[in-house]
Amino acid sequence: MNDTIKNFSEIYKAEQTNTLLTGNGFNLNFGYDSGYRNLFEAMESNDPNNYQLRNLQKVDYDLEKLLDKYKEPLAKKAITTDFIKALMRIVQNAEDSKEEAGNFISKFNNIFTLNYDPFLYKIALYLAKKNKQITSEFGQLISGHEQEFDDILLPNDCLFDDLNKTEKATLYAACLSAKGKKTAFIKEAMTYLSQKGTSQTTGWKMNDGFSLKKRKDFLWQEDINQNLFYLHGALHIYQDTSEIKKISVGRLDTLKSRIIERIDESKPLDIIFKSTDKIKDINNNQYMKSALEQLKKITGNIYLYGVSLSENDNHIWDAINDNGKITQVYVSVSSNGNGNSDLKMANAKQRLPKKKNLITLFDSGSINK
Repeated sequence: MNDTIKNFSEIYKAEQTNTLLTGNGFNLNFGYDSGYRNLFEAMESNDPNNYQLRNLQKVDYDLEKLLDKYKEPLAKKAITTDFIKALMRIVQNAEDSKEEAGNFISKFNNIFTLNYDPFLYKIALYLAKKNKQITSEFGQLISGHEQEFDDILLPNDCLFDDLNKTEKATLYAACLSAKGKKTAFIKEAMTYLSQKGTSQTTGWKMNDGFSLKKRKDFLWQEDINQNLFYLHGALHIYQDTSEIKKISVGRLDTLKSRIIERIDESKPLDIIFKSTDKIKDINNNQYMKSALEQLKKITGNIYLYGVSLSENDNHIWDAINDNGKITQVYVSVSSNGNGNSDLKMANAKQRLPKKKNLITLFDSGSINK
């Protein structure tokens, strides 16, 4: 391996503030190819006469470039519909990697993504289910031993009997601070929580800023605890008059049906499908504008994973470049391929000139080693 490329374990410090920014390469690392070429091939195999005629190679299999070529709204809608259907079919097959991906993103304080596909949504479903399972198992474990926890208080005077509202890391920390009150059973409970991946530095919970409000709608509002941001929108997030809502379902196939239903009803998708002037669309959308503003305010380290550092995302690189509170920039690169790391470093320095002395490359394949 090139000496300039670090392993993730060499650079990651859990006690520091760490932010993750993902692009399509993040999906690809976990076996889910949401790249335009793969998606166009899926579209072409489903309707070869239609998409062969478009000569996709002329636009380098780039959906944004393709849509820029078509000014007719119906043509844009037809292409977008086919694209979304292909995307949803592919993400439904990405089952094997959700645990590995979930373990990785849980290491970060904040998650920003350039992707609008539902892969992170799928990971969120997995993490929520896992957290619920651990809560249930822990509840069964302490059944009959509640008295031993009676004098251990959690933050805000929340007692252990309110397990469904208690983070696993908080449980562990409370047990750890019990000092002389550590009975053999409490030690057993701590061992259980540790084995389930819970320690003082874990217990991460995904917060996308949406909460259940009136009429059973999940509405977004600016939240200081939000830690998941879709910089270019997401398929499950949409604007309804003055409100930002999200489709919240427990199954990916149900999500697919709801999204396709919106397309069929000619309801707009609040995602950016263009290669130029993206900042205009961002500024016209309250959710995306807020996400970009939050990127400008992050502190500590930022990890750019699977991003191409392309010029058409200069609004993202400018936000990072001008943020004086960022202390280190880590950029993922494949350790395979001659000259790949040199090119990546040169590209990163070009996009982030104020951060050129803070950039370190790390091996994209080392994140779970």
